[in-house]
Amino acid sequence: MFDSVIVFAVISILSALTIWCTVIFVTSLKAARTAAIVKNGLLALLTAALLVSAGVIIAPPLMLSDDPWYAEHPWVEVWLFLAMSCGMLASYFKIQIEERRAIAAAKALRGDVTYTPLRIDKWDMLYPFLVSVITFGAVLQATGKDTLDVTQLIVSFQTGFFWQTVLPRAVNAAGGQMQAGLPSGDK
Repeated sequence: MFDSVIVFAVISILSALTIWCTVIFVTSLKAARTAAIVKNGLLALLTAALLVSAGVIIAPPLMLSDDPWYAEHPWVEVWLFLAMSCGMLASYFKIQIEERRAIAAAKALRGDVTYTPLRIDKWDMLYPFLVSVITFGAVLQATGKDTLDVTQLIVSFQTGFFWQTVLPRAVNAAGGQMQAGLPSGDK
């Protein structure tokens, strides 16, 4: 059990690093500085290569198994985490598109028909990933220990998309468990 926790922690940290470097790369694309684009693109590729190589090194040998490598642990958790991360990003972009529509409608009322770009803030984009471990606990609880299938990926994506509602429930459940462990005078 401890080995799988360490494997998950290493892969999660490398996944977060890959996402962070990709965000930096996208930010440098907006600035349109060629040197920064090349440097940050190479940094994003390097962290993605580290993620893949760590996964290959950590993965157990599967030569005698009938199951495909992606359906084995810890890869099931990696795919679920990636699906949840995509859901978090989709939620962020949904909010940005709604804000853009509101700004464009207000501009149209004033007679301004100029293009309104999406406002992408790297810190707002990073915010859901700060609580991703708590949200991922809900994903693991919902999916169980079954083999990987499309339903689990959809549940993982959906949990990431609605991370704002999952987080208070997880915090309240943890608080209730902590309160249950205290002596009666401490509650």
